[in-house]
Amino acid sequence: MRASTSSEPGTTGTLLAATVAAGGNAPPLVLLDRLSVEFPTAEESLVAVDQVSLALAHGERLGIVGESGSGKTVTVSAVMGLLPETASVSGRALFAGQDVLAMSSEQLRSIRGREVALVPQDPTAALSPVRRVGTQMVETLRAHRRLRTAEARRQSLDALAAVKVPAPARQMEAYPFELSGGMLQRVCIAMALLGEPQLLIADEATTALDVSVQASILELLAQVASERSMGLIVVSHDMSVIAGLCERTAVMYAGRVVESGPTQQLFASPHHPYTAALVECRPRLEPQARRRLLASIPGQLESSVSRDACVFAPRCRFRVERCLEQRPLLEEVAPRHAAACWLASRSDEFRLQRGELRALPGPAGATEITGSGALLVAEEMSVQYSVRVPGAFRPVKVTAVDAVDLTVKAGATLGVVGESGCGKSTVGRALLHLQPISGGRVRFEGEDLARLDKSALRSLRRRMQLVVQSSVSSFDPRATLGEALLEAVRLDRAGRSDATRRVRDLLDLVELPRRVAGALPAEVSGGQRQRASIARALATRPALIVADEPTSALDVSVRAGILNLLRRLQTDEGISFVFISHDLAAVRSMSDELVVMYFGHVVESGPADAVFEQPAHPYTWALLAALPGEGATIPRPIPGEVPSLLDPPSGCPFSPRCPRATPECRETMPPLVSVAGRHAVACIHPILGAGREPVTYSDEDAGS
Repeated sequence: MRASTSSEPGTTGTLLAATVAAGGNAPPLVLLDRLSVEFPTAEESLVAVDQVSLALAHGERLGIVGESGSGKTVTVSAVMGLLPETASVSGRALFAGQDVLAMSSEQLRSIRGREVALVPQDPTAALSPVRRVGTQMVETLRAHRRLRTAEARRQSLDALAAVKVPAPARQMEAYPFELSGGMLQRVCIAMALLGEPQLLIADEATTALDVSVQASILELLAQVASERSMGLIVVSHDMSVIAGLCERTAVMYAGRVVESGPTQQLFASPHHPYTAALVECRPRLEPQARRRLLASIPGQLESSVSRDACVFAPRCRFRVERCLEQRPLLEEVAPRHAAACWLASRSDEFRLQRGELRALPGPAGATEITGSGALLVAEEMSVQYSVRVPGAFRPVKVTAVDAVDLTVKAGATLGVVGESGCGKSTVGRALLHLQPISGGRVRFEGEDLARLDKSALRSLRRRMQLVVQSSVSSFDPRATLGEALLEAVRLDRAGRSDATRRVRDLLDLVELPRRVAGALPAEVSGGQRQRASIARALATRPALIVADEPTSALDVSVRAGILNLLRRLQTDEGISFVFISHDLAAVRSMSDELVVMYFGHVVESGPADAVFEQPAHPYTWALLAALPGEGATIPRPIPGEVPSLLDPPSGCPFSPRCPRATPECRETMPPLVSVAGRHAVACIHPILGAGREPVTYSDEDAGS
């Protein structure tokens, strides 16, 4: 890391004074003063952070949001002194009054883990897979605080208990791969707290987690920050996560802070078009969400934009000539609220984007789609796995999907929601006969898939396609995207010239530039890769696409573009979708019908609007309560975890976590029955006669 204290005068503007004022008269815990970070490339230097000034007061919670590549992680890396040696840095990054950029390696080691701690996005990458959790925690404590092994172990147990890890002594003996994603993230938080830091940085700490686990982690971060009076910096591309957790928010784009202010004020009245677009990109749990396109930001973040102009101008529909010629500085637009926009005074226009979005007409209107015939039907479908258990002589059979009934109508979308481990992906693969079923049957276009020979099944599979969550792993890294598409098109028995033309048509269909055909998967963005994955699925002209978490790892703006693309394809091509996700808002925007799964069972199903507006199963209510909302409240997590398939509970599988459970619930598995003619629910004590608000419940509800 090459550090320099030189910086352009006058670039701090009013933001520096505004952010410092957030902490009152006391010196801030963190102060970034005109911080710039550049990385050398083969052609020219890449500006990752450009003249950023921010402050964090003691005990304050600050959110940093923006798309991938906006400079969020590089900014917080500077605070921890984790920038690589190749980085060229100017400005200052002060922690507790000391410039981190000027510290020696020994000084940096003395503050990392003790004064400043990090909760990473991927806990599996932060922990050694071949060493027990307790061993790694004890080593961390001994390194930072020079404790004896026995005392370090005691404090490690206390730390796990403080972050609500059940049976901490048992978890200390576990290897990381034996714990769930949510439990691993709690372990990482416990390790971060071992040194009793003044500052905790959470870098996309909930991105890969389902909605209930995400809610528990957000609640935990808020609790430990409050109890220990720690400063907290939360880095995320999801503004819903920031809304309930952080007091102030800084919005970054192309390495710059384009807006900063109190979180609720910034969300309610954004003064920069980029902030407004991020707010509007989020799917919402509102009535008629299925009939409206999502707001999306055209184009993509480019690193080669002019640094002497507004970096967002190429994608901004409000830009004027001045935006392309002069760089706007952060200027105060309200108390403690600053924006870098020449048009900040026109903020009312920025918030009109959602009202201007056109309705999605559909091929024949919503009513006719819902009334159309069945394309795919699963009846009593079950899936079992053989699992090897240490100490057992033979593999143990576990039931991952238990007697599931569902129907996908022609030209419509069936949404499938639930926590990780509930059987959603297994259902998707079983519907395509990629996973053998152990009971029941699946019929597609009237054909029983189990009765088809290999040749007939292979032919029918052209009509059924899969889009997976990880677009990286679904492509050969050595083949170009065009070659991958060409291979898929040839399955449709197209000639060479016809196949080449079809590849171009597919790229146009998914709104990708044709030059992408010559790029390797690693050379395009995540959103472009996922569009290419959808194009490949369309190559054989399918009637059904199973989309398994197709947007979970994408930025909110890219996610909106992918969801809009899927809905346009349905409108124009008449394709049916099975849309599997733990993102309830995305499912609401896509789905005509909805299936809620828990522990391999369908616990609620019916028209999506009916289930979302008047949920009847306590689990559905709990999922909605765990969803980050619009206001300044922490979402409510679901207590406990999904049970192990090796040790299934008796009776209703949700009863160990349900506040409405009675002894009868723990003895009897309730069947899926119709509720008031609206939809079906598998619950002995369904919640009836109320709308979705409020989406919380308590023990007092039992028997109501």
